[in-house]
Amino acid sequence: MLTENAIREIVREEVRSALNDAMEKLFVRLKFEMLPYVSDEEQREIEEAFGEEPPEIDEKDFITREL
Repeated sequence: MLTENAIREIVREEVRSALNDAMEKLFVRLKFEMLPYVSDEEQREIEEAFGEEPPEIDEKDFITREL
């Protein structure tokens, strides 16, 4: 038989899990909404100017910081 505290802990974990899932979906949606819209014409111009494949990125070109 489950005790009251055990039931509370189960409910608490389920709520945490549901909130984590909801927040993850919300942040993904927000990230996509923050991306600018690029029309087909703009994309074609970008590809003509810079090529279709992105250049290789050298890690030493980035400045990083440990948190």
